Amino acid sequence: MPAFISSLSVSNVVAGILETKSAASALASPVSVLPTAEDASVGPSSGNFVDLEPKILFITEYIVSDEYVGLLIVWEKYFNATHYEVFKRNVFGFKSNFERILFLDSNSLSEERAHYMDYINNVLGFSSVSESDVYVVLDTFVKQDRIYEYKIKANFLPQKASDVDFAASLRGRDLLRSTEIGTGSQNIFSFSEAILGNKDLAWILSMSNVNLGFFDRNFSEKPLNEILKDKFMLVPKDTNDIMKMINDSIILFGMKQAFSGILTFLKGLSQDVLVIAVNSIDEEKGTFSFDKFKNDIQDVSLVFKLILSSSVSEKSSELSKISIVVPQDTGSSSISSLENMTKVLNFINKFIIAASYSQDNFDAVKTIIQNVNQETASKATPLEKVVSLLDNVLKTKA
Repeated sequence: MPAFISSLSVSNVVAGILETKSAASALASPVSVLPTAEDASVGPSSGNFVDLEPKILFITEYIVSDEYVGLLIVWEKYFNATHYEVFKRNVFGFKSNFERILFLDSNSLSEERAHYMDYINNVLGFSSVSESDVYVVLDTFVKQDRIYEYKIKANFLPQKASDVDFAASLRGRDLLRSTEIGTGSQNIFSFSEAILGNKDLAWILSMSNVNLGFFDRNFSEKPLNEILKDKFMLVPKDTNDIMKMINDSIILFGMKQAFSGILTFLKGLSQDVLVIAVNSIDEEKGTFSFDKFKNDIQDVSLVFKLILSSSVSEKSSELSKISIVVPQDTGSSSISSLENMTKVLNFINKFIIAASYSQDNFDAVKTIIQNVNQETASKATPLEKVVSLLDNVLKTKA
């Protein structure tokens, strides 16, 4: 439960007059991060992963050589939790919502705790506090004339990004609402436009519902009535909660691994395209390169090499109808915001749409490509000839 503290004197603390108050707060529970599907429903003792709030034992001023340094927050270890979050709010501040101030793994917390145990045991006189039973952090961003409220969240996190179950995490933290899909023929994109105000946010619905593949045409283009038997869709109460979880995953596993986990969870990408997308991430800059993705995908697909060639749109009216689906984004973008992640995921998805656009035509294209490859083995084949051959087939199929 949350604990309050005002400016307490050391003499009061030593005498044991340390006031902590439980709060039946009406505030929404802060977002916790990233359980696996199994962990989302199984807690260490209560069986309830949602309520993993370790007890704050006490909060005290940390004074060294008569100088006020900050506040020590001491809480009990929560079984085998792998990570902890520390939340704080200024009770009488202009904005008094809880904000996360720390997110640390248990190993880092053990190192942090070692700095303060002598102070707790010997200076404060709390000799019964065992180092093996608690964690301690120091908050230096405090003012002595303020009243603060703290709360702790314990987390059991997966060992690799591919184990993260975003939908289970959102459900477990009561961050989703159930919405009736109606009797119409809406697919995930049109439903996203109706509910979230933007069809490009359809990936968020896929993150919230395990049986909706964003990249998988078998799911994304079907009417929802054919996919969701109970006729209800789970929708985030706040779309920013998903980005908080994604950014936590990036912190834990690095951007490439986290992005790979997200693409896998969204379902439907071939391994080749997934690898190309992940390799388009610059870990140091924290960005996704549209140019690298387009360059690399041409190396594995002559279809995209033809479609992305400027001479195709100039020489082939038929292929230009397909190439217009392919996005023209250039440069790079971060993936740390909802807007940018949406842009990157829809960029990739448009390539998937282009690849599956008029499957009959692409089957014919593959036949032509095979012939072209055989001819290329002996001599170079002009692009103009390839375009002409493709045009003839596409017009015939049309």
